[in-house]
Amino acid sequence: MEIQDLTPLVSQGECFQCLKIRHDPPTHCIPIFFMDLLIHIATPHTRGVLDHLARACARSGIQWACFLTNDGVKLLEVQSIQQALSAADALIVCKHAWNLHLPGKECPAEFGSQSDNSHLMGRCRKVISL
Repeated sequence: MEIQDLTPLVSQGECFQCLKIRHDPPTHCIPIFFMDLLIHIATPHTRGVLDHLARACARSGIQWACFLTNDGVKLLEVQSIQQALSAADALIVCKHAWNLHLPGKECPAEFGSQSDNSHLMGRCRKVISL
């Protein structure tokens, strides 16, 4: 059995950063990252962690985003959470989840979909899912 050299050789493209790896298939493309961190919220039981984490992100000066889905959208009813998340470079709420859990209430963030969630997942260097 021959051992393949998987050492990446990086080349820059216009929209993508391509990793040319010496094995079949020879080229894999991944998107250039545009944010350092995505905080993915799917439950309201993460209130304490989220509050501190969001404030730490704001203090550190990193570029970060937050996507809320499922009943995690209920956290936006908490004023301190709204305040902490206001420092995010992108704050997106799953519209379907919002309409399911908080129908008729005004949303303090941008509505999005699971497609937006996927886009963020692929464009952030790290993801913390709570």
